[in-house]
Amino acid sequence: MAFLSFILMNITSVGFIICHDHLAKTLIKVKSNRQFINENIEKISKRLNSAFCSGAVICSVAILIVSDDYVPLVLFCFALYITILWQKTWKLYQKI
Repeated sequence: MAFLSFILMNITSVGFIICHDHLAKTLIKVKSNRQFINENIEKISKRLNSAFCSGAVICSVAILIVSDDYVPLVLFCFALYITILWQKTWKLYQKI
């Protein structure tokens, strides 16, 4: 379970980082056209990135605090959390 959770966490983290990178590059390209870009999209993108960073910190602290029996559950929950952020980032990217 721990190994599967770790693999799932890494896949979702890489997917989120790639998707957020594409979103950031697209936002940089269209910044010159103010009518096209919505400022809310940029704010949401920044919030998703900070949610990812704070989630990673919370997961790291939780792994240190909980007993060894619950570490796979913490990793799995973090992977689900990142999957939700990934989905939200992808939907935001499709709106552009």
